Amino acid sequence: YKAEVCIDDSLLSTKTVVRIARTDDEFGVILGRFYKKSAIVYEGEDYEYKTVQINWLDETTVIINGREYSVN
Repeated sequence: YKAEVCIDDSLLSTKTVVRIARTDDEFGVILGRFYKKSAIVYEGEDYEYKTVQINWLDETTVIINGREYSVN
């Protein structure tokens, strides 16, 4: 997995988001392939993109600003 810090602009607000995505966007199964989209696990104030702290606890748990999030 990888974590991406992004700015999300909408008509109503601007916010910082952290998206989690697989590093291998495409993975095979018996009959075809699946593509997994990224998932937003954190939303914060617009200015937080400068100071957000991201650390990985293990392969499926990310810590964002001291709070744990499961990415499964």
